[in-house]
Amino acid sequence: MRIQKYHILPFAIAIILFLIPFSWLKPGEMDLGGDSSRLYFYNPLAYLHAETLYSVISSGTGGDAISFYSIPHMVLLAIFRLMTTPTILLSMYNGIKLSVAFFSCYLIVKE
Repeated sequence: MRIQKYHILPFAIAIILFLIPFSWLKPGEMDLGGDSSRLYFYNPLAYLHAETLYSVISSGTGGDAISFYSIPHMVLLAIFRLMTTPTILLSMYNGIKLSVAFFSCYLIVKE
C-alpha cells in the first residue's frame, strides 16, 4: 500500500497540534481552569478510588452517585499518571483533544 502525499499532511498537522500544549505550561505548573472539578488530573488514582468506592449523593438522601461512565476515563488518566507528572498529563490530555478534534473535522469535511 502506497502512502500518498495528501495523507501525510493531516498526520503532520495532528502531530503538531498534539505537541503545542507542551509549550503552554512550565514544568510543575498546572492550569485546571476556573473551578476545581478537574482535580482528578492531580491524582487520578486517589480520585478513582474515592469516586468508585465512596460516592454518595451530597444532598444527604443516602443514594449512590456512582458514575460508571467516568470510570474508563479515570482508568486511562490513572495509567497516564503512573508514568508522568500532572503537567505532562494535562499537556497530553489537551494534545489528544486537539488532535482528535482536528481529525474529526478533517474526516467530516473529507466525507
